[in-house]
Amino acid sequence: MRIVSTADFRAVMAAITAAALELDEFSSDDVWDHLAVTPAERNVVGKAFSEANRLGLIEGTERFVKSRRPESKGRRIQVWTGARREALF
Repeated sequence: MRIVSTADFRAVMAAITAAALELDEFSSDDVWDHLAVTPAERNVVGKAFSEANRLGLIEGTERFVKSRRPESKGRRIQVWTGARREALF
């Protein structure tokens, strides 16, 4: 099992927080848009989404959209919303 970089994880959590504060609904594509650099371990985004959901900061909706990112090849990704905006600060 590979260990996730703490700096990358924090950067992705900050990007999730920014997307949740700025947008009523967002996807992982929006979070990638907020990242200044590509994390060394690309699945850190999924891990951060799981943690933000576990902490009650975000909630998944029942909607899915096609990813805009070319490397995702149009796969369907979940749409999320900020669950507790006061917890995001």
